[in-house]
Amino acid sequence: MFAVADDVEDFAARVDELLDDPERRAAMGEAGRARAEGVLAWEHQERSLLRAYARALGAPAPAPASGRNVASPALMDT
Repeated sequence: MFAVADDVEDFAARVDELLDDPERRAAMGEAGRARAEGVLAWEHQERSLLRAYARALGAPAPAPASGRNVASPALMDT
């Protein structure tokens, strides 16, 4: 269960629940790691992020460089 937005007491209650539930903590940690590695990692987001950066900077979108872990040098100069 997610904490209610902008509710510090509810957030604290959700954290307290997790402190008392090691199995749930482990499951949530595994799910978060899988999402980060499978969906949110640079190699999965590179193309759309570089397009967004280029659009924000008013520049043409660079081609993704496979295997690179940093943004395009053209975008780093700004």
